Amino acid sequence: MTDNITLRKQFTRENEYEPIINDVKGHSLLEENNNSLEDISLSPRRSLPDLSTRDYDDEYIQLKQKIEALNSKLASAHTEIENLHMEKNVLQKEVHEQKKSNSALYCHMFTECQKAQVKNKRRLNIYATKQIP
Repeated sequence: MTDNITLRKQFTRENEYEPIINDVKGHSLLEENNNSLEDISLSPRRSLPDLSTRDYDDEYIQLKQKIEALNSKLASAHTEIENLHMEKNVLQKEVHEQKKSNSALYCHMFTECQKAQVKNKRRLNIYATKQIP
């Protein structure tokens, strides 16, 4: 960082569109890359694995179909759950109405029964008072 800017080596390009890529020593990194590519081309070729996409495409299609089938089952399960929930609500309302009518009937029967008992007690009291003299 203490170097004077004017003393630094100026990098030039042969072509104005060529990028300036130089390391600290002033060697072009592009030249080194070209040399290493030539070394690779001289080395014995290694066989690449067969990357045919046919098997992957078939597997992809099968997995996609399986996902679609599972999504369809999931949607039908959600629909069934919603239907069961609605049926549950209807049945709960029906049970509530039945309990309400049963309690009203029981209350009516209970009050009628109490009224009848009161009437019977009055009758018995009246009958008993008539019999005592």
